[in-house]
Amino acid sequence: MELYGDESGHLRSLLEGDEDLFVLAVVAGEAERCIRCPKRTVRNVTNIEEAKWSELTDTQRRRMVECLIECEQDLSFGYVTIDQSALLQLQAHYRLYEDDLRYAWDLCVIADCYASIIGELLQDRSGHIFTFDRLFSKKMSGRIIETMTETTPELKVRHEDSRKVTGIQTADCFAGAVRADRLQGQNWLDQFEEVSDVTESALVTVEERLLGAKTGP
Repeated sequence: MELYGDESGHLRSLLEGDEDLFVLAVVAGEAERCIRCPKRTVRNVTNIEEAKWSELTDTQRRRMVECLIECEQDLSFGYVTIDQSALLQLQAHYRLYEDDLRYAWDLCVIADCYASIIGELLQDRSGHIFTFDRLFSKKMSGRIIETMTETTPELKVRHEDSRKVTGIQTADCFAGAVRADRLQGQNWLDQFEEVSDVTESALVTVEERLLGAKTGP
């Protein structure tokens, strides 16, 4: 089974109050099924290189979601949603401002949330491959992989450019649909039979990391 992940929003902007919501989403299934909907969405659109939620029209977004729903029996969906209040309610949330985790706090949070979603979607993570959308640099993305490997060593984790990996586009669009559902009341999620909201358990994992952070050299 292949798993693909992407985000919607920026965690650091969320903490600073410049962002309303951060979404992390994972889509799992056979590779062929994971790439079906993005390909169908952009097939007849000449000016779009990839199915990126922020660049799709309302009609294209609707068609994308309808396709995901059609494929739901072959796919698994999981997500985490975080707003500023959720971060500030964490014990030891002051460590986010001090940024004294092993790596930048937002990278650690992303890694923990991805791991939490995957843990919900898969009983056995051995032999599966998780590919997430590359962040601003390969170095930053590599640190997410290192952090995830500490807690999920049996899972193969890699990062790629979403333009080259169609499955990431599926995760991007699902993340966008979750964001629209939460912020704009578009009720996309009500149309799915089953999706996994892993927010609560993911934030518990993040909190445990903050409480366990070193206070000195």
